[in-house]
Amino acid sequence: MKNNFKLSTFDILLEIVSLLLIIAIWFYVCFNYASLPSEIPMHFSVLWKVDSLSDKSSLFILLWIITFLYVLFSVLNFIPFKKKYLKYNYINISEQKGREIYELTVKKLRIEKVFVIWFLAIITYSVMNSQDLHWLIILSLPLILIFIEAFYLIKTFSSDTEKK
Repeated sequence: MKNNFKLSTFDILLEIVSLLLIIAIWFYVCFNYASLPSEIPMHFSVLWKVDSLSDKSSLFILLWIITFLYVLFSVLNFIPFKKKYLKYNYINISEQKGREIYELTVKKLRIEKVFVIWFLAIITYSVMNSQDLHWLIILSLPLILIFIEAFYLIKTFSSDTEKK
């Protein structure tokens, strides 16, 4: 089944922001790599304090993980799942409602991609500057993802979009 979902301006903006974040992270690390100490923090305790150091070259593992997640989220956005949404929770729904749910899901994935990359960029910055991670940074991603999921569920199950 072909994915004929058109990207909105907001979708395009999210794709550009996530791509620019990836590029910025790579440039930031490569540009500052020579000035990094030979050992950098690579593991943090439950209290978000540095508890393990590693060779600075291990920073590239974090970069590749971020890049892999970017590619994974991007691929997931272009796999057509629309047919699956026509039988939502074993209840047959209209083609229009199935498309709306599909479009919301794709948009949700794009938003999550931006926040996950942003979160990992903050961690990369903290690692490069030998800083302890602040508890607010650590809690921000789960809270943001919960908010996105709650918004998605409310939008999905709102009955105003389907007319009888």
